[in-house]
Formats: sequence, C-alpha cells, structure tokens
Amino acid sequence: MVLKNNAVHCVEGLLMITNKTFDIISKQKNDPIILYINQMMTKNKYKLDKKNPSYVFILGGDGTFVSTIKKFYKKDVWIIPINTGNVGFYSFYNKNHLPKLKDVENKFNYINPDVIKAKIDNKEVYAINEIAINGVNTISCSIVINGHFYEKFKGSGLIISTKTGSTGYCKSANGSIIFPNVDAFEIIELFPTLHAKKTTINSPIILNTNKTKVIINDFKSNNPISFVSDGQCVLTSKEATVDLAIIKPTGFKLFFPIKNNSQCNGHYIQKLQKTFIKG
Repeated sequence: MVLKNNAVHCVEGLLMITNKTFDIISKQKNDPIILYINQMMTKNKYKLDKKNPSYVFILGGDGTFVSTIKKFYKKDVWIIPINTGNVGFYSFYNKNHLPKLKDVENKFNYINPDVIKAKIDNKEVYAINEIAINGVNTISCSIVINGHFYEKFKGSGLIISTKTGSTGYCKSANGSIIFPNVDAFEIIELFPTLHAKKTTINSPIILNTNKTKVIINDFKSNNPISFVSDGQCVLTSKEATVDLAIIKPTGFKLFFPIKNNSQCNGHYIQKLQKTFIKG
C-alpha cells in the first residue's frame, strides 16, 4: 500500500512507514504525556515533524479534537486522540492508559471515518461530526434528497450528522446514535413549527452514506442564518444553497479499535455505557 506522501508497507497488520514522523498537539505544553510520547517515538527512530507528520497525537477533550482535526482531512495522516478533558468519546487513551507503539502501528486499529463534504454557496467545508444550520428566529428551507423533494422545513434549524457525530450535538438534539457498523448519517430537525397549517416529519431521518446527496436551499428568515461546521460558524447569510454528501478521505485515518462487524458491537455498547449511562 502506498499513500500519496508517506510510503507504507504492511506486515501482519503493522504499519512500516518509511517517513517515520510524528507530531503532538496539546494546549498544555508541560503535560507529562507529551514527554511520554516523545520518548516512545524517538526511541523507535521517529522524528518530530510539524509540517508532514505520519502520526498525530491530539491531547485534550472532544472539543479540542474536533477543532484541531479539520486541517488533516486532505492529508495522509494517522490520528491518535488521547483524552485529557471530560467526555473523550473519540479517545481510547487517557493519562492512566497511554498508547504503546505496537498499537499505534497496527493498521487494524484505524478507520476511515465518515466526513461531511459540504458546499455552502461557493465555500467548501468539511465536518467529522455535523453541519448545523441555526436561525435567531424561525427559518424555513427546502430539503432535497437525491433529486427528490423531501419537505419544506420550518423551525429553529437543522443538523446533518455523521455516525461519528451521532454521540455529540446530534444526541443532545434527540437524534439517533448510529453504530460503527452501520453506513448511515442523519438529518435532525430543531424545534420544528407544529400547528394546523404546517407540520414537518418531526423525526430524525436516517440515510445511507453511499451516493446519497442532500441539497438544502430556498432559505427564508427575518435574520441572518448561521451555517456551523463542527461548532465553528463558517458562514452567516439569509440566502444560501447547501450541497452536501458523505465522503471517506482515503489517506485520513482515525485510531478507533472497534471494528465494523456485529461481534464488536459489545465494545461499542460498553463505551456508550461508560460515557453516557449512569445507574
């Protein structure tokens, strides 16, 4: 297997990267975890390289991870999140459980995560969690799925979420949690207007990621509408066309050692229980 920038050879699941480089991203510059990673990688002849790293260790909570990861979607890079925050749903490591090189180098511990590629007017944006459309007051818009008119929505806004993002903002908005072995994404309505003259579906809709294209347009609102990618506002406008689909960037890998098969769903359930369920 050869990636665009980093030559890679696979031997029994291990990644033999000829460009043996890494980077560590952390808001806490004196975190002892940084020293641990540095020692582990340099001891095994990896070099710190902030411009063209093969592996990137991201230290922080889910917010740090999501805000940092945007610059890597188009690169050949292997991402390892380490939770030093609160929830850390993306992370399988923390200060009490740090990665070992054999796990970092094991290609079977990584996935190509779903990423939303959206064109909002002439602006191209990406999101690993969701694209949110929010209004100061009530907004209306049309939703078209694969060329078929779906509905005229009227309410506070919409969320278009990947399965990875289904445990984030989507979950808080009463969306569905999508398991890793399901190739799907979803659209969630935010506080739809419900009265005798106007009723929407008022339910999350689950769509197959394969060749599904969603267009949202014909916006109407008395105030500017915010178009938000993974918590960051990318555009504010009263009129826009949102053209989006799910992609899997081939070179972009995320450490996520839960495989996409039914035998491993138990591991995902355990992670849900540990993160969200009490009692």
